Amino acid sequence: AEPPQSEIPDRCVLCPVGKSGPEKSLPERGEVSGECYDCIPGRYAANEGSQLCLLCEAGRHAPDPGMSSCVLCPAGQIMPGTGNSSCESCEPGNEADETRTECIPCTPGRFYSEGTCQDCAPGTVSKEPRALQCEPCESGQSADSQRRSCEECSAGRYELDGNCLACAQGTVSTEMGATACDVTCADGQQNNTDNTECVGCPAGFAGTGGTCSPCPWWHLANETNLTECNQRCPPGHFPSNDRTLCLTFTAGFPPPPVVEESDSPVVIILLVCGGGILVVGLLWRGL
Repeated sequence: AEPPQSEIPDRCVLCPVGKSGPEKSLPERGEVSGECYDCIPGRYAANEGSQLCLLCEAGRHAPDPGMSSCVLCPAGQIMPGTGNSSCESCEPGNEADETRTECIPCTPGRFYSEGTCQDCAPGTVSKEPRALQCEPCESGQSADSQRRSCEECSAGRYELDGNCLACAQGTVSTEMGATACDVTCADGQQNNTDNTECVGCPAGFAGTGGTCSPCPWWHLANETNLTECNQRCPPGHFPSNDRTLCLTFTAGFPPPPVVEESDSPVVIILLVCGGGILVVGLLWRGL
């Protein structure tokens, strides 16, 4: 049989998170000792058995009753005070700092969008703080690294989609602010390192289409501005490393055989010395 109600011992349980159970009654709030109550908005109880609900810290809020923690204000909103159930929006052109306690202006080079400050896109700039949009640079210009001002593309470069790019091989631009590399190098020429002018292929090199390449093994280019290498070393000679001279094989050794052209940088030379001894020599081509 069930024991009489008066004989059932009292049982105490901890209030769950998000609730509090005060030790004493608080008539002004309508609370009665021994009961658990939801924390009101702006307060929270993180642990079981809390006797008090704590105020939300600055930068955080508790929008609903019975919350176990306060949430950080969303992007573009702040709350400098404590114990709040909502956050305040920053004015356009400003964003919330990391702690969500202060609004700070968008700096030059950035613009305001949906509560946050964003970097200007390539080819666009913002020169003043709190900008709501970025302005595109004029043709032949690009934005500096901080997106705060526009700069003309230097000679040897050209503007494309807001970026200054180096001229392609075999082309040059001679003026600042170019939108295209409008000079194409002639055969026997290539662009210099700055892409500002066409220069002739040096001795030992030849080429077409704006590219100069070193002469292949056994061949020479003893002039500049050549479209093809104009000499070949005769038997018994080999080219210098710069492909401008034919050199005689070392005295005391028979001349090397004529070796067909290949991509290998090494030529294997078989020499027959006195007494019938076979010697294997390696001749570096100097590519």
